[in-house]
Amino acid sequence: MNPIKRIAIIGAGPSGLTAAKSAFECGLEPTVFEQSEDLGGVWKGRGAHAWEGMKTNISRHSCCFSDYPWKSSAPLFPNQAEVRTYLGAYARHFRISDRIRLGAEVVGLGRRDSIWEIRWRENGREHAARYEFVVVASGFFARPFIPRVRGLDSFRGTVLHSHDYWTPEDFEGKRLLVVGGAFSGLEIAAELSPVCREVVTLVRRPCWILPRLVPQGSSKVPVDFALFRRGDSGAMPDLTRKEKNRQSNQRLSDLALNPDERGHPLWVDKDSSQPPFVAISDGFVDAVSRREVLVRSGELTGLGPDSAAFFDGTEAKIDAVVFATGYRLELPFLSEPEKTCLAFDPSDSLQPTLLHRATFHPGLPGIAFVGLYRGPFFGIVELQARWATGVFSGNAPELDRLRAAAGLTEELAIRTERPRPQFPHGDYVNFADQIAKEICVLPSLSTDDPLNSRVQRGPVVPAHYRLSGFGANPRVARQTIAGLPGDS
Repeated sequence: MNPIKRIAIIGAGPSGLTAAKSAFECGLEPTVFEQSEDLGGVWKGRGAHAWEGMKTNISRHSCCFSDYPWKSSAPLFPNQAEVRTYLGAYARHFRISDRIRLGAEVVGLGRRDSIWEIRWRENGREHAARYEFVVVASGFFARPFIPRVRGLDSFRGTVLHSHDYWTPEDFEGKRLLVVGGAFSGLEIAAELSPVCREVVTLVRRPCWILPRLVPQGSSKVPVDFALFRRGDSGAMPDLTRKEKNRQSNQRLSDLALNPDERGHPLWVDKDSSQPPFVAISDGFVDAVSRREVLVRSGELTGLGPDSAAFFDGTEAKIDAVVFATGYRLELPFLSEPEKTCLAFDPSDSLQPTLLHRATFHPGLPGIAFVGLYRGPFFGIVELQARWATGVFSGNAPELDRLRAAAGLTEELAIRTERPRPQFPHGDYVNFADQIAKEICVLPSLSTDDPLNSRVQRGPVVPAHYRLSGFGANPRVARQTIAGLPGDS
């Protein structure tokens, strides 16, 4: 009898938890190393990216794992505490909890004689162990990024990154500047507008602002139901990049809340051939229309003791600044040769590593990366985890090195693309289906199957990838798909 092979998983956020579950599913023995004292990654609580009032920007039908749907009584868009509770329940249900070492910070990782040695610090002592395989699931949102701003050290007010924002109480009566116009910046500005004396949001470029519920026919559906549909994905194969961008902008304009007034800081040209940028917020545009939030476009050029200076030469009096300016990936436990192999560039906020389908590198055997690209969703990270553990265990085909090398070329093209897109893999459905093909779990139903039209033309949810193939759970998958609300 062959001994059970061991796999080390770095990180106990959604990516690490589903990697551990997938490892069990594939007959591997996982150990999860988590440097903090709780699981959940960005959802685990204060100081972990998701603030107390934050809600998911996609519905619970998409923000879940394929064989562990939310209870029907759960909110359509769960909040931070509810997602944290869901992840804890997932870990207990699939008996992952006992495999997690909390307070275990990985400090080194190296390969010797076809085995990975991992070193970690726990309870003030350093430890080491050897594993056949490794999954790096430490998260893309590693280091909050605050740009260099002239005069930042002289500013006498409150300065924090959105990563450290928790509740509105500390901002009551203050004149606030929010730097950044993506999801976090818009949502925080809207949440703080009722308690602040004044809120100014500085956006570098306007984006399409979508509500969580968008019109579809005579009703409304979750925004992910409108955006992630297999019938729409890849429907423009013969168009140029600019033509695809123009069609995407026109489609988004039908769903967005942006003002139609040309010259407004939130106005976006629906006929633009530039890559579309999207944010999701229910309250921001209304707060702007009520003049509770003032929007400015351009750059922050400097800070004084109680003021902010902008690119157009104007200034505003402020008492606090929240930088919603994104994150930078960090991989401190990897050696320099491994980082070089990955073409790791920590300053690149879009594409800091080059990995085949954001998962494998043909030059680094026995290791995979899950959830380390910008914009991951539960369904994608689960597919990455199933692919990684499937390859390691032999339940999925071996990595095709030629195809993987071609994949690195595609990733490099994303890194060098100008103008840069918002996400490296913005076509969620196509990217999920590509990984699903690698592990032979792409849904394929007969034409007389009552679920066929829902799968082929309806919204794509993680349960699609449990209908067949290794690890299939058709009973739960079919029940989940059949129970989706609306005309899906």
